[in-house]
Amino acid sequence: MYYQRIQAALKEFGLNFGIAFQIIDDYQDILNEDAKQGSCTGQDAAVGDITLPLLILMDISSKAERCELKKIFENRIDQASLERIRTVFLNSKAVKMTFDAALSYVDRARGCLGCLENSDYKRSLNDLADFIVKIDSGR
Repeated sequence: MYYQRIQAALKEFGLNFGIAFQIIDDYQDILNEDAKQGSCTGQDAAVGDITLPLLILMDISSKAERCELKKIFENRIDQASLERIRTVFLNSKAVKMTFDAALSYVDRARGCLGCLENSDYKRSLNDLADFIVKIDSGR
């Protein structure tokens, strides 16, 4: 029974950590920072993937910005379009809202570790959770 509880907690940690990691990755894709990870900047939008940061941006944008963004997504996305998406994103509350969403999943992941005994393994998992939110906490 004890091991099943630990297994369930670690599974839940992994799920929440993975979601947080993906949100941060999508966030960095818009901010031109994922080149460090070896992928192309703006790749998600360029191939038509609508990620959480873009959904948040569409949701909170003014009517005019929403229309502009819809037109961008309906057409072939070029470098100028990617830069416009980035500019609108950076000048909106979507940056903070996206980061807060990632932080919420990190907090859920950390909460899953409560049933684990204190150990180097538990500290490492907590450190890993801290690391992904520190990537962009300065924004």
